[in-house]
Amino acid sequence: MTYKNKNINVNFLKNFLISYLVISILIILAYSLYKLNTNGLMDMSVCFKAKCISTFFHLLEGLVEIFNFLLKTIVAIVTILGVYFALITYVNNIKTSRTNIHLIHLTTFKEYILSELEDNNQLSAKSFDIFKWYNLIFPNSRAGSIDVGENYQGVIDDFNRDIILSNDTYSSADFPYIKHQKRMITQFRTLGITINLMPRNDFYEIEKQLFKLIEKTHEEYCFMNGKGKLVKRAYR
Repeated sequence: MTYKNKNINVNFLKNFLISYLVISILIILAYSLYKLNTNGLMDMSVCFKAKCISTFFHLLEGLVEIFNFLLKTIVAIVTILGVYFALITYVNNIKTSRTNIHLIHLTTFKEYILSELEDNNQLSAKSFDIFKWYNLIFPNSRAGSIDVGENYQGVIDDFNRDIILSNDTYSSADFPYIKHQKRMITQFRTLGITINLMPRNDFYEIEKQLFKLIEKTHEEYCFMNGKGKLVKRAYR
């Protein structure tokens, strides 16, 4: 719970207690005046004798029940409000904790990718939408879960399907490398990685470095235990 929200709750409780106290005093005064007027005590002269005092409190004996009722009511209300505010604080703390986990994990992922790119002069950080790749791998990160999303395996399967297709067509005399490049460019774009059509050998080398980065990220950062492997290329 933020400092602002705490102040709001404290002010609300303080204002409520003041209002309740004022209303309680008015109820007690109204009841007392009613009883005094009903029993004609308002027209009598002031008397401080024991008998007068005893008669006075006897006529106002219902006042004790009213006071007890008001006291029990405020205790119950304060208890309920206390539980409510405690629950709100707990929920807000959970939300804050989840947000912190998300931000820390996202920052770590970004730093990891950038550090890997620094060691590779063939890949440019400007070509990477790291947030898109992160959200694809960890779709529930904002909710505090840093487990790899169930649908991400499908993304890897799509990569492998296109690699296998290129492997199968490579044996032909006329390898359709332009079609291959377009398929892989689409797959890379899914991860937030932008590359363009290139000469055959240049694309092959960039593709090699990207596959290496993707597999390394899967194993070292996502801990996918072999599930993030890409099919070995047979084409050139």
